Amino acid sequence: MNKSKIVITFLIWILLSQIANAQFVSRFSIFGGFTAGWYIPDISTINTELNKAGIPSLNTDGAVTLGGHGYLDVPKVTGLRLGYMGTGFTLNSNQVSSGNLKKKASLVYRMGGLSAEYVSLLGKYFDFTFGSNFGMGSYTVKLFQIDPNYGNWNTVFGEIGSNGSSQTISRNLRQTFYTIQPKVGIGFQAKSFLYFKFNTGYSFTFDSGWEDENGIELTNVPGNIKADGFFTDLSVNLGLFFR
Repeated sequence: MNKSKIVITFLIWILLSQIANAQFVSRFSIFGGFTAGWYIPDISTINTELNKAGIPSLNTDGAVTLGGHGYLDVPKVTGLRLGYMGTGFTLNSNQVSSGNLKKKASLVYRMGGLSAEYVSLLGKYFDFTFGSNFGMGSYTVKLFQIDPNYGNWNTVFGEIGSNGSSQTISRNLRQTFYTIQPKVGIGFQAKSFLYFKFNTGYSFTFDSGWEDENGIELTNVPGNIKADGFFTDLSVNLGLFFR
């Protein structure tokens, strides 16, 4: 089985090499990698709502994003790069005590989609890109109020069975959105198989409203709670590159 995988991989490598070196192809690359970055959403309204509930503000300086992607420089179409990508972050507030209760919150961003870029070579090792990501994702506000005495298995099921109430509360308020993310970037071909890429851009989002963890639509939501934001990222990529 392992020998078969090696043979198949070798044959695919030869095939891609022949395609890339054919005269009708000006440039061919196929690669993928890991991305780390920074995303700065406007969370001022979210923080206002959290403070009303007695929860500390989230960090307004931004959050570390982690993700991955795969790209293809399209044969026969000079400069066109298509791909897919996914990224996300989580922001956590500090935990605060209110009487005998503890309160905290998290903001979770998840996004995935397609990417289209134009690539312009800048000499032998560098290139300049501009284009956009097109995708959809979720923006979730998680609220927690915790009773220190909570955690007994029988108590949990007893509350449900007796239609009782609890001071331990967990809420997931989620917004589903669509996004367009114009971006520019600089790429560096460090080795024949190794490529670094820096991008920066802005995310414009269009949401479809908010709902809770049970799918119940939320009303009276402040209109300016959106996942829009400035982003930068740096990726490390491995693949086949023919310049």
